[in-house]
Amino acid sequence: MVEGAISVVSVLLNYYTEQKQEDPEAPVISKYALGKDYHYVLKDRLSKLLSYIQSELTPCEGRIFTDSAPLLEKALARNAGLGWIGKHTLLIHPKMGSFLFIGELVLDIELNYDDPFGNNLCGSCTRCMDSCPTGAIIAPAILDANRCISYLTIETKEAVPESLTGSLSNRLVGCDICQQVCPWNGKALQNKVLEFQPKSELLQMTAEEWKKIDKPGYKRLFKGSAVDRAGFNRIKKTLGHLFSSS
Repeated sequence: MVEGAISVVSVLLNYYTEQKQEDPEAPVISKYALGKDYHYVLKDRLSKLLSYIQSELTPCEGRIFTDSAPLLEKALARNAGLGWIGKHTLLIHPKMGSFLFIGELVLDIELNYDDPFGNNLCGSCTRCMDSCPTGAIIAPAILDANRCISYLTIETKEAVPESLTGSLSNRLVGCDICQQVCPWNGKALQNKVLEFQPKSELLQMTAEEWKKIDKPGYKRLFKGSAVDRAGFNRIKKTLGHLFSSS
C-alpha cells in the first residue's frame, strides 16, 4: 500500500471519558463515538507529525492510516512496544488500558526501532470473556465478529439475528462491556482531547427522545461523528430491537 515502505511509526490516542449518558434507560453509545470522528482527529495529528519529520528531520515519503486500511494495527502497535493484545482482542497499554485509538505513519526511511512488547499481562483473568452478552469472545483473543455487538450495530449489512436481539444489552452503537470489566482499565484517565468531548445534547437525551428521533435530529446530533458510519436506517433498526425487547 506504500511503495518503498521500510518503517512504521505506531501511535496511540486515549479516548476514555468519565462522562456518561444521563438517562440509565437510554440506548448506550460506545465511548469512542461520543465525540468527533476519530479518523479525522488522528489523521490530522499524524499529518502534522509527518510534515514535521519531512521539514525538520529528513526528506521522506509516507502515508497515514488509522482504522482505514487492511493493516494489522494491533500487531504493529505490539511490535512497537506499546502493549499486548488482550483476551478481548484489543491492545492493552500497561498504564493507559485499552480505551485507545491506534494510528500509523508508514515511511520509506529506516528508523531506530523499539522492541516488541514481550509479555501478555492478562494472566488467568477471563472477565472480558465472561461478561460478553453474546458470547462473542469464543477463546482468548479470538472473536466471532458475527456475534460481536459492535459489529452487529455498526458494520454488518444484515439484520441482527433474532437469537441475538435480546442480548444487545441496550447498546445502540458499539459496545464497551469487555473493556469496562477489564482490570487494566481501572485506572484509565480522562482524555484531554477537545474534539472527543461529548455533546451535552447527546448525554442528556432520554429513552423517550431516542424513540422519536428522526433523520434531521440524527444528522444534527451526529454531524462529524463516527456514528454516521452506521447510518440513520441502521440506528432506527437497532432502536427497534432495543425497545421491542425492553
